[in-house]
Amino acid sequence: ELSFAKGLSRDIDLARWFPDFAYDGVLSSMGGELVEAHQFRHKETNTTVFVLKGSQDRLVILEAMTMWVEALALTPISLVLPSNWTSNILHTTSFVHDMLPFGWITELDTIADGIQKYSKTTSSDIYLTGHGFGGGVAAIVGAKANIPTVVFSSPGSVYSRKKFDVRQYDLFRFVM
Repeated sequence: ELSFAKGLSRDIDLARWFPDFAYDGVLSSMGGELVEAHQFRHKETNTTVFVLKGSQDRLVILEAMTMWVEALALTPISLVLPSNWTSNILHTTSFVHDMLPFGWITELDTIADGIQKYSKTTSSDIYLTGHGFGGGVAAIVGAKANIPTVVFSSPGSVYSRKKFDVRQYDLFRFVM
């Protein structure tokens, strides 16, 4: 958030940078330990933006790092290999995640289901966004839920797409 830079409040930042948006709070039906889904609503255009913010809990952060550890480790190799090869290597090694009870595995689907349910109950245009880890989660959730998504500095979603059961087409169509 911008407010952390100078100790200002979210309301002051929102009024200064996005005066036509209102903050509706954290949507508890989406997210859990992994991310918080902050809901912002445009006052005039019937647009809702969900900002996915990663957890501040150190144990959750450590567990969540396992989402992209292979992609980060293979990044130097991926510079010389075709992206499909790297994706196939990651998919082959991802069986370990199926054997271990990582909470993020089910939470990604819970968030995607929550976004889809919300979209069916409103006429509002819905967008997702996030930065860093929250952006990585937003990219996966946006592709799974077919919701337009803009992310900033997110980890390797393209290389990890098979592990998250997301089609490359959906990542390229819905995530920027």
